[in-house]
Amino acid sequence: MKFSLKNYFVLLIGIIILLFLSNILISNQVINSNNNNVFDEKLGKATGIKIQRKNSRGETMLVEAEQLNEDKENNIFNLINSTTNIEKNGETTIITSGKATISDNFKKFNFTKKVRIINKSKNFMLKTSSINGEFNKGSMFSENDVYLIIKDKHIIGKGIKMLDHGKYIKITGKAKMISKFND
Repeated sequence: MKFSLKNYFVLLIGIIILLFLSNILISNQVINSNNNNVFDEKLGKATGIKIQRKNSRGETMLVEAEQLNEDKENNIFNLINSTTNIEKNGETTIITSGKATISDNFKKFNFTKKVRIINKSKNFMLKTSSINGEFNKGSMFSENDVYLIIKDKHIIGKGIKMLDHGKYIKITGKAKMISKFND
């Protein structure tokens, strides 16, 4: 079968039309997927949030959340189902919680509902129902039951006070420590 110039021209027009239609379909899918990250000015809410902050000392904080409610007057961010990654001196600390309140230009925090703090390089894990403190000072306080793992030590207590990014840790109230030795 021989193709003439007319057949090549018709084939080229057909390919251009198919490319045009596929471009329209793909752009509609991209627009629909971008609608997941919608910010409603009237309600002060946004969904699918990622916030990254880096300071002059090279510390990085990445906050991800399902939903953000912002109080612009008081400069307070309320996050739902948040995960906060703090990278400092090559160590990564992960904080997860059901609800987080960050205020004072990302200096103060209050995490509630199944709070978990993990630092794998220090073999550190903390579970509690709520904790509050300050990011820049590295201080954290809780008056709720805590479950703490540091290396091979398991500590269960009634509250915790941590200062200087975990260099000073005090369990308040009654505490029970279990040590597991690795043979």
